[in-house]
This record gives sequence, structure tokens and C-alpha cells, in this order.
Amino acid sequence: MTDKEFEALKKLASGSYLEINDATVVRLTATLPKKYQEFCDILSNEILILKKLINEKDKKYADLYKDLKLNHKRTMDSKSDFDAFINSDDSYYDILVKISKQEVIVSWLEATINNIKSCGFATKNYLDLQKFFSGA
Repeated sequence: MTDKEFEALKKLASGSYLEINDATVVRLTATLPKKYQEFCDILSNEILILKKLINEKDKKYADLYKDLKLNHKRTMDSKSDFDAFINSDDSYYDILVKISKQEVIVSWLEATINNIKSCGFATKNYLDLQKFFSGA
């Protein structure tokens, strides 16, 4: 997901879209299941991307480790020596940055899905309250 797509998605989920009042309760009742499914689909895709990035990071780490072990002139005494060299590699760092961004997207989507779930309960409670006030 690009930064623009993420910003558009955040804009869609924020603001007054999930606000519950007399004017929006019918729309929310009709659209929440569809929105929930859309966000779940997006979440599953973004989790898949995150897992691929983690696999890419692990492969890059292994390649760099192997290269350092076989081709580096200086002897490495500990894993922290290897880590210092590997973490200084630009391509490895770029993968770590992508993973961090992807983790933010995934956690935001999980929180948004939880908000949509709670909005469903809040909508039901709002309708029950309206029935109570009307004497039904």
C-alpha cells in the first residue's frame, strides 16, 4: 500500500463516517458489514506483504552474514560484530524501514476493524435505546 492509499484509507475511516445519530444509523446498519469485510480483506493483504518483507529481511540477513563470514578479511568474534556490519548495510536498512511502515499499516487496520466491530454494537445499542424511548 502506498502512502497516498494509506492516507486515503485513514481519511475514509476517520471523521464522521462512524458517527451514530438519527441521520446515520440506517446507513451504518446497512454498510458496516460491507466495510468490515473490505477492511478485513485489506488487512489480510497487508499482513501477507508484511510476511514477505520479513522473509526478504531474513534472506538478506543470511546473505550478508554468509558474505561476511566467507569474504571479510577481519575476524568476527561475536554475533554483535556481524550484526553491526549487517545493520550498516543500506539495502538491509531499507528493508527494515519498509517493515516498520508495514507494521504501522497492519496495526492501524487492526484497530480500525476493532472500531468497526464496536460501532456495530453501538449501533444496536442506539437502536434499542430509541425503541425504549419511543415505548416500543
